[in-house]
Amino acid sequence: MQIFQWQDGNVWQGRPLKLALGGFDAVHLGHRSILNQADAVAYFRVLPAEIFGANFKGYLRSEEQRLQIFKELGLKALLTIDFSANISKMSGEQFLTALYCQLPFTTLITGEGFRLGYKREWGRAEITVWAANRSSNYLVMPLTQLKGQQVSSSHIRQLVLQGHFNLAKQLLGGKSYSLSLTGLPNCHKDGEVVYNLNNVKQVVPPAGCYSSEQGRVLLKDKNLYITNKTDEIVFY
Repeated sequence: MQIFQWQDGNVWQGRPLKLALGGFDAVHLGHRSILNQADAVAYFRVLPAEIFGANFKGYLRSEEQRLQIFKELGLKALLTIDFSANISKMSGEQFLTALYCQLPFTTLITGEGFRLGYKREWGRAEITVWAANRSSNYLVMPLTQLKGQQVSSSHIRQLVLQGHFNLAKQLLGGKSYSLSLTGLPNCHKDGEVVYNLNNVKQVVPPAGCYSSEQGRVLLKDKNLYITNKTDEIVFY
């Protein structure tokens, strides 16, 4: 998988792609329905909600976790986009033209309700016309439901915040919710390893005692307590 950064000067040199575009912070069942139609992905590594959302609760996958899933899906190319104030001021046409110049595509694929451009000015109608003018297609995948539950990142965030890991796992496509601990400050105390979670960008479950692949986990006062050092916690 070839990895690009937004407007870093590198351009895809292969045949035009089927490109999935979105946030993909969870890579849940709905996201997978989009990615399964694609051979490349352009995704927002930094989400608009993190920049402008006062109540943003965090990401559902770390950057490393997302990259690993994209690799497992066999994608040919990946473009990371760090949403910023400058990008937020781009028109829909400016953004898509810049994207197309870096990763030429025959088909653009998004989820239902996707909008882009300054003040979210462009939706399905505008994107369809833009794509047609470049002899490309615009494919919109419908929202996904599982057992009457709408599959969305916001819903899964609420499940994790409530400690409902079994249902979250189902909506995440069978992959358990896992919290990355890589690079976090830690120390030993009373026979346990204590990780400080103050700077974690992922969703942190509520305080309490949980079962995980790594053993018993205690979350308390923005700290995580576990018997042995580990790179991540996979919650049951």
